[in-house]
This record gives sequence, C-alpha cells and structure tokens, in this order.
Amino acid sequence: MRTGSSRSGEVPHRRSGRREAAARRPVLIGAALVVVALAAGRGLAGVLVGFPLPVLAALLVVAAVAHARLLRDVRDGAAWLVVLAVAVPGVVWNLAVGLAAGLAVHLVLAGARRRAEHRAHVGEVVR
Repeated sequence: MRTGSSRSGEVPHRRSGRREAAARRPVLIGAALVVVALAAGRGLAGVLVGFPLPVLAALLVVAAVAHARLLRDVRDGAAWLVVLAVAVPGVVWNLAVGLAAGLAVHLVLAGARRRAEHRAHVGEVVR
C-alpha cells in the first residue's frame, strides 16, 4: 500500500523528524571539526603526522569521488558557473578562496534571478 510518496518510507521519516535530523548532521559534524581545529590549533598538525600516508591518500580519493559524483546534479549554465567559480580558485590558490568566490557568484546569480522574477511579476500586474 502506498503512503503518498514515491520513495518508500519517506512519510514515516518526515513524521518522526528523522529526515530533518539527517540534514543537520553534516552541519553538526562540520561545527565540531571547526571547534576541534580552533581548540587544538597548531598541535593538530602533529596528529596528522601520525596517520599513515596511504590512509590519508585513501580519504582524499573517497572525497574526490564523492565530489565528482555531485557533478551529475549540475544541470544549467548558472550552476556550472558556480562550480567553476569554486574549482578554479580552489585549485590555483586555496579552497577557502574558491568557497568565497563560489558563494559570491551564487549570491550575484540569485539576486539577478530574483530581480528578473520581480520585473516579470510587475509586468504582469501592470498589464
């Protein structure tokens, strides 16, 4: 029997709040890692030396494959522009610079899209 959703079990997950909790996990993990990095400071670099190089390389490969799979979801030109705005400075300089550039491009494109939608709506009202 269908529950009104094409994905099996989506409605019970929404009802119990598990989908929203799952969406917050990356934010919580990221925040915890930032706190650890700020608390440990330069001492964290000493911990990384203790990891075997093949383990770090494997983690890097897993992250690269995960990011490459995300490219399947990029559909339109505006989204590709954001991808390139992150990738080029991220490779050339630093990922933080790439993140800032991608965020800036995204915000500019979102603002332009909102202005265009507003003009279209105002044009419909005037007619």
